[in-house]
Amino acid sequence: MYDTHLSKISNLEKQLSTLDVIADGYKVSFEAKSNQYESLQMQYDLRVKEYEDLESSYWTLNAKKTTWKTLTIVGIPVSFVGGVLLTVKLLN
Repeated sequence: MYDTHLSKISNLEKQLSTLDVIADGYKVSFEAKSNQYESLQMQYDLRVKEYEDLESSYWTLNAKKTTWKTLTIVGIPVSFVGGVLLTVKLLN
């Protein structure tokens, strides 16, 4: 009877040891996945920042382009009229 209990205890200790190894494997796997998630999150944050910078640059360039178009459209007639007025004034 004593030998049977020792045998059962020995089997349980082996099972417990195996379960400890499995749990350690899961722990290592979880830590690796956690690190991978953090790395991906950092990459995502960098991409979002790059996108926001590009979007800001786009709107800045678009505003400059619109400003130049407006100045050109308004500036040519104004400079023409100013040139005509200056010419008329100089001729008088």
